[in-house]
Amino acid sequence: MAALRGGAGEIEAAGGRVVAVLQGGPAPVQALCRRLRVPFPCLADPSLAGYRAFALRRGRPAELFGPKVLARYTQAVLKGHLGGMPGGDPRLLPGTFIIDRDGTVRYAHYARHAGDHPPVSELVAALRRIAGAH
Repeated sequence: MAALRGGAGEIEAAGGRVVAVLQGGPAPVQALCRRLRVPFPCLADPSLAGYRAFALRRGRPAELFGPKVLARYTQAVLKGHLGGMPGGDPRLLPGTFIIDRDGTVRYAHYARHAGDHPPVSELVAALRRIAGAH
């Protein structure tokens, strides 16, 4: 979420709006987002309905604890971006989606491991492609 936090302005300038959907109840999710100073809305998904709706899957051990994950985790810790998890299933892999005003998913990134998040530049490029298609 650190990259989205830092790139939210760039995403909004490209016509997007960042919203985080996190596992856990409303109180822990809001507490985490306040602690991390997240500048966009954070929504709680305690039943994991959104995770199921977007077919986000549970990671295998290598996808949760492998070298790529440990490298990303180490980078995050060194930059002071250690967030935590407000609840839910720690084995679920993340996803990033761009959904248009009609509710159509126009971009989907399904993480290949727990530390796999698309760069902000990729999201901005996708938003510009989508805007150009209309």
